[in-house]
Amino acid sequence: MRRFLTYTSIPSLLIGCLLLWRGIHDVWFIDETRVQWEGQTLPQRWKETLLWVHLGMQVSIGTGLWASAFWRPLRPYALGGATLLFAMYTVYSELALLERLPRKPCACIGWWEGSTWPWLVGANALLFLITVTLIIKTVSERRGAMT
Repeated sequence: MRRFLTYTSIPSLLIGCLLLWRGIHDVWFIDETRVQWEGQTLPQRWKETLLWVHLGMQVSIGTGLWASAFWRPLRPYALGGATLLFAMYTVYSELALLERLPRKPCACIGWWEGSTWPWLVGANALLFLITVTLIIKTVSERRGAMT
């Protein structure tokens, strides 16, 4: 009998919860989210499109991580998407922290209200490392099951 929860599925579910919560929260409070995005260093004509792509990525990756608890072949792909998303978050946070952007953006787009850029770099880097580790473990589990 196959185990339902493994040591890779529980962290995947938690990360999926985080992404779903943040994505749904930002869609629910879209006017507030737009104000937060106005404080970012992004081309003005792309902001609205990037906002909706970003929200779509959060919700779809979060849903994928939840669905992967029930359908395991989906897990590496959902984790890959989460890894790319957290890598982008980490790079953007690092650029903002090092003041390498045209102007210093507002840290209000963080995970929680009152976040600072140093905290965001650490949190995003940690989430990135966790998802990379989960991908490696998931792929090694799959290869071990094939032999």
